Amino acid sequence: MTSVKAALLFVGNPTLALEHFAESLDARLTPLGIKSEEITPLNGATVTVRAAGVTISVFVQAKALAADTFTGSMDSPLSKPVIGILSETLARHCRHLMVSVSEPVVDEPDPTDLLTRLKLAHATTSLLAEWHMPAAVHWQQSNILLTGAQYLQLVSDACPWALFARAQVTLGGEPDQMVRLYGLRLNEAIDFIGRPVTFSETNLPIDEIHAAALSFLRHAVQTGAAIEDGHTFGPKDGPKFCVAHIAANEEFPKGKYELSVDSNDADTALGGAARTPKAILIDPDLPLPIGHPMAGVDAANPRARTRSMAISYLMLVIMPPVGAVLLMSNAIFGSNVFRTGVVAAASVALAVAVGTYTFVNNSQDSVFLMDTSSIQSLILEE
Repeated sequence: MTSVKAALLFVGNPTLALEHFAESLDARLTPLGIKSEEITPLNGATVTVRAAGVTISVFVQAKALAADTFTGSMDSPLSKPVIGILSETLARHCRHLMVSVSEPVVDEPDPTDLLTRLKLAHATTSLLAEWHMPAAVHWQQSNILLTGAQYLQLVSDACPWALFARAQVTLGGEPDQMVRLYGLRLNEAIDFIGRPVTFSETNLPIDEIHAAALSFLRHAVQTGAAIEDGHTFGPKDGPKFCVAHIAANEEFPKGKYELSVDSNDADTALGGAARTPKAILIDPDLPLPIGHPMAGVDAANPRARTRSMAISYLMLVIMPPVGAVLLMSNAIFGSNVFRTGVVAAASVALAVAVGTYTFVNNSQDSVFLMDTSSIQSLILEE
């Protein structure tokens, strides 16, 4: 059974606000059709709630988590753009809150499924994050480490597939090529639909293929069946994607669902009549792609992201406060070369202007050489 835990990391000593946490959590779970009640805390837990046949416990620990807990957690495309901030957080964090959702009782006639447990963990973690503003959140089920600001952008999504099914990006072609090919794999899809989902390498932006893979996964979970072999799907006015059911082999013992860009490119439009019987129309409300501001990635132009982060790190050396602000803005609002460059240039120009003004107006009288009226001479008497 997959473990469902999340850790909120802090670099300071936050004031705990858990007195009415159980009541607030119950209100948040009501839209999901889940009722909860507070029970006697388990050993070591501060708060324990019973919901949907499982227990949700919150543990408060005034110590840092072991370093090996985070092995591989910053390899996610969601984490890499803010890897500097996350690395500093891991080094400095001194306490944490741990959210743990128990496994269902084996002999129950209708045990709680993994997706419900993940939703419970996310609702609990979201509420704690809103109340305590952590520096980072470690989602252990898919081993993804996010900044606190990134995680807070997921609060409104009751089922964030980008968090539940981590994307592993693969690169194709030569490193020095102008246009790189990208593919990806969703290994956690096995927990939900029995097989992993892969996307063949393509020159489409990462955010598009990430959104397509997550849409395929969400559609399969919601309908109870994957899109059939050979069929296509896609959003309105966008590329269409082919689905292939690959049989089991040594690399994929349970087989896999392989997605690729349809060479015919869009047989149908979302909401319109299908031109071929093989076209599947996917809900336009696509899951969170990598290009979303939460991810801090301008996926349509990876080089722009690199330049933006390079400017931020340079400013971090020249003017640390400005560099820190730029890193945070790129992490929260997405990398943008124009915005980063303008802020950096304006900061340097302001520093030069202030320095010049201070140097020229240093409270000492200055005289021009040609202004003889200001020069007095005195003849010493013998």
